[in-house]
Amino acid sequence: MAVIDIVQIKGALAPGGRLLGLDIGSKTIGLAISDSALRVAAPLTVLERGKFAADAARLQGNMVTLIPNPGVKALTEAYRAAWQAQGNKAADLPLLGVFRHVVVADSDDKARDLARSAYRQWRHHMAFLWEWGGLPFPIAAVYPEEFDRLEAMSMGVAGAPETVRRYVAESVALTGINYFVCDFAFGSLPYAAAARSVELFANEVMPAFR
Repeated sequence: MAVIDIVQIKGALAPGGRLLGLDIGSKTIGLAISDSALRVAAPLTVLERGKFAADAARLQGNMVTLIPNPGVKALTEAYRAAWQAQGNKAADLPLLGVFRHVVVADSDDKARDLARSAYRQWRHHMAFLWEWGGLPFPIAAVYPEEFDRLEAMSMGVAGAPETVRRYVAESVALTGINYFVCDFAFGSLPYAAAARSVELFANEVMPAFR
């Protein structure tokens, strides 16, 4: 699932590729599709809004969420039920994933030391504009102020490769996901530490899930 600048979209498409636009309202979702030259778009269909997971399944879209595990489980189960009810094959199921903060280091202690200070700065910056405006941070329940609390909520992990492998496996078992998105670079985490984290994850965590 790529995220790119809008000016790069045309170059990222395969020859003849088209774009799908969504107009998401409170009661309906309008869909429009472009021509292959990417000059004009025409209406495609309008979907009646239902439950989020069922809507996503009807669109055959990938789904990634940052909510806690119990809510993720409810979403993936609803998506699978809607997917099967539409007559789709289980083997064709789109990506259903979570987004989590991840730091991998040579030991649990080293990883947590890195994660604590980096996350604290990241969380401060995330909440800054709301606090500056005198408003409560709207996702404070999802992102607490300290990394230890985040980890206790199973919303992130910092540890040696074995610890992170166990965390990912448990996340899959508890939530029914088939896709795992990592935030490896956040807050004040030094580049060298983030690069080492990615290296350890690629070499010592990912092979267990291939």
